Parts: sequence; structure tokens; C-alpha cells
Amino acid sequence: MFSQYNDKQYRILFVRKLKKRKRRRTVSMKVLASDFDGTLFFKGQFKSEDLKQIRTFQKQGHQFGLCTGRPLSGVAAAVQGRLRCDFMILSSGALILDHAGRTLYKACLDREMAFRLSGSLDKEIDFYYQTSEGTFCQRRDDGQIPPSASILTAIPYRVFSQLDELPGEIFGLSLYAATEDRARLEADRINRTFAELEAFQNEVWIDVARRGCSKGFGIELLKRHLQLKTIAGIGDSYNDIPLLRSTSPSFTFHTSPSSVRQEAQIVVSSLAEALERLMEK
Repeated sequence: MFSQYNDKQYRILFVRKLKKRKRRRTVSMKVLASDFDGTLFFKGQFKSEDLKQIRTFQKQGHQFGLCTGRPLSGVAAAVQGRLRCDFMILSSGALILDHAGRTLYKACLDREMAFRLSGSLDKEIDFYYQTSEGTFCQRRDDGQIPPSASILTAIPYRVFSQLDELPGEIFGLSLYAATEDRARLEADRINRTFAELEAFQNEVWIDVARRGCSKGFGIELLKRHLQLKTIAGIGDSYNDIPLLRSTSPSFTFHTSPSSVRQEAQIVVSSLAEALERLMEK
């Protein structure tokens, strides 16, 4: 799903690239980690110019991957056949995969802690469990599913009724708060109340992961894995601030909130423009 090559072919290509870089030291591999929603993926669609520039970037020997609060089930179908990811930082750094989908790192939530969090939420806040088996939502007491399920973009979900029916390891939770003010207040409450958890606001959504996990944490682990001092990054919202702080150069958009623009080194109009600038460096 993540590469057009099998492992043996990928290793051969990687060795060839290493040899080429030794012969041409003026050319070095660059890596860009991109947020998904609002940066690469817009209301269920990719921009053709972004995809074209990503392919050009990779053909030049560079690497492109995702750094998102979404779980694997939330991006897999969308990128299938359209985008080759050299890595994926998922669930706000709680799960990191290589080009072939192999796990480089994972940090699971304690199930009782996850259930305690969901039980503490206001009834008007919808919540979804991100697990190793997919994304799940729990039926309400009246038997209905959360209203926000109808607006989930490219995230297939399954429904369960009792907590003991929830399968797999839990990497995080996604909360829907309807308004940005409510999302900000709820994220602050979670961070004050739960020492083991960390909440990140993403507009009207909140991404929750194990304390210590973040997009920035994922970037630092990826740097070690790739043996690189710097990785470039791009994101558009509040939960991308840890990503922007840990990458260089860091990009955001003219349309991003002012607090996000202040954290980025370069402000651009599109992901394609960021890639173009990165290839010029």
C-alpha cells in the first residue's frame, strides 16, 4: 500500500541512492512530513498539483510522508493508488510506520484510562476510539450513533455497544466538539485532569494520545530512524504546532490561524509551493 516496490527492490534502490549520493555529495536527500487534513486532503479530495509535486519530489530521491492525528484506517483508503508514503506518523505520534507499513514505534493507551476519559466527556461531545483494528464509535444509550459520524471524511468506522466489544490496542481517541471554543476548552480540561493523556486541538476536533506523544515527538523519532539532523514539515492548524517546532524548514499557509503562522518559518499558498521551495534549496 505504501510503496510500489517490494522489500528487496526497495533495499536495492536505497543502496543505489546511497552510492549515488556518495558520488554526488552536492545532492542530499530531503524529507518532508505533511499534515493530512487541511494541508494535503481537503473535504475528501487531493489537489492534483500537490500530488504532481510530491511525485516529482520523490523522483529526485527525496522522501515524503504523513504526520497526522488520524489513525491508519483514516488515511489508508484515501492514499491507496494515489500517493506513495515513505513513512507515516499516525495518531499524533502514537504509531509510526515505515514505507512498507512496518511498525517503527507504537504507544498504546491503557484501556481503562481511555474508558475513563470517554466517560468524563459531556454528552454533546462525540468520541471515537483509534485502535489497531480500525476506528470505532460506541452507540449511545438510546441506541443511536454519534451525529458527527455523518461528517467523517474517508474514515471508515465500526459501531459497538459494550466496552468489552472494543477490539485491539488503543492508540488514541478523536473527539468532536462542534465549535472551536468548546474544543479548546475541552482539550485544556483533558490536559489538566489526565496526567497520562495529551490532547491537541484541531479546529473543532481534539486528538488525544498518550502523554509524551505528539507530532513533534514522532518527527524526533523519525529523525533518528533516518539518521537525519533535520526534516521539513508542513501543517495548517493548532495541533501542527509541535510538528512545526520540530522541523526545519517549517511551512504553513497564509490562511492558517495567526498563532500557527507565528510558529512556521515559511508561509506558502499550497503544499506544492512548499515542495517547490524545498527542492530549490
